[in-house]
Amino acid sequence: MSKKSKKKLPVVNDGFENLLTGLGTSKDAQSYMNFKRGTLLSQNLEFISSLYSQNWLAAAVVNVPVDDMTRNWIEILDEAKEEVLEKELSRLKAQKKINQALKWASAYGGAVIIMMIDDGRDMSEELTLSAIRNKGIKNLIVLDRWRITTGAINTNLLSPNFGLPEHYLVSRNGQQIHHSRVLRFDGEITSIEEFERNGYWGYSTFEKTWQPISNSQGLSLEIAGMTKESNIDVYGIEGLNEMIALGPEGEAAVTKRLTIAHQLKSYINGIALDSKDTYEKKSNAFGGLAELDDKFLLKVSGASRIPPSKLLGKQEAGLGDTGQSSLTNYYDDVSGRQENEMTEPLQRLLNVIYASSFGKPKEVVFEYAPLWQMSQEQQASISRTNADRDAVYVDRGIISIETVQKQLSSDQVYTNIDEDINGSEELFNGEFDETDTFQDIEN
Repeated sequence: MSKKSKKKLPVVNDGFENLLTGLGTSKDAQSYMNFKRGTLLSQNLEFISSLYSQNWLAAAVVNVPVDDMTRNWIEILDEAKEEVLEKELSRLKAQKKINQALKWASAYGGAVIIMMIDDGRDMSEELTLSAIRNKGIKNLIVLDRWRITTGAINTNLLSPNFGLPEHYLVSRNGQQIHHSRVLRFDGEITSIEEFERNGYWGYSTFEKTWQPISNSQGLSLEIAGMTKESNIDVYGIEGLNEMIALGPEGEAAVTKRLTIAHQLKSYINGIALDSKDTYEKKSNAFGGLAELDDKFLLKVSGASRIPPSKLLGKQEAGLGDTGQSSLTNYYDDVSGRQENEMTEPLQRLLNVIYASSFGKPKEVVFEYAPLWQMSQEQQASISRTNADRDAVYVDRGIISIETVQKQLSSDQVYTNIDEDINGSEELFNGEFDETDTFQDIEN
């Protein structure tokens, strides 16, 4: 029986060619361009820790969006239980700890919050909400991915935990913890292969932002070094070449001569030179360096998806107008991150707190507080526009004054306008005896 030869798949390399210019041919330098995998920064704990803790720009890339994700926090949509749940969140310092977990997940590629819960079971056993004892949630402990080890991976396609560890092992004390007691936060996950390659954790945000950060910081250091030498002293010394040719003795003589000249310059604010020597002071020109520095910062802004005004803390004139559209896009991105990175852990935490506080499981409904609010000037401008619009509609008989009043009351523009509305309704909707009215007029 003959062995079947394996068919080789054809190599497809479609593209444009121009024999005259060489575009797309072997003469085109771009045809040799490729992308090569670099060293994974996410697996270099010492590098990431030093970068995040000591470099202000790297820290801003991590901290700015996470602080915006958690700053305005959440609103619990259960008036009867809202106060109790909010007090428990405050007692557990949930806002601060979720903020920390998100930052470590962004910087290191992963983090967890271990829920310390009293349900009468060992922490290695699965958590059941109905078994949680009264006030059973005691504490929340935040660990980055390097302080916890992943256990066996769940391979059950029907499990909600498919593809993730069934247990986690705390590195320092060896405690095994079931995944149901852990709130997990991942860095960026690009593919299953990369996820597995990185030990079942996401990647650090520095994988994609380190190069522009490095370029920007390197350029800033070079510019700073240049400005320290804004003025250069230029000496013309007769017989300099001959003196240097003498070797060490000649070089020492030149050095001594220049040293004495600089000392005299400091002492008497002038320089004494031989009549045949010359001296000239030249100034370096730094035009365009600030703009160049801004351009490199824009690269960091693009890589991190953070507008320069947010990344640097203020709007710099040289960085261009970020505008309302840039901030809107940024807050849309932050809102998306809230949904993708915060919602599932927050939902599980709130459900645990509810069971701990009220003795029964329930899905807690919540929403995120608005990320961005208008300034007083923007609110005033919109109010003026709405007032002008309403005035036109009332004048043309399209709407009534009462309709405008009700809308202003609904929007809480005026808090006491309800009294005027109620008074108008009583006046026009009350009983109206036409006979009695005309009798009063005749009398």
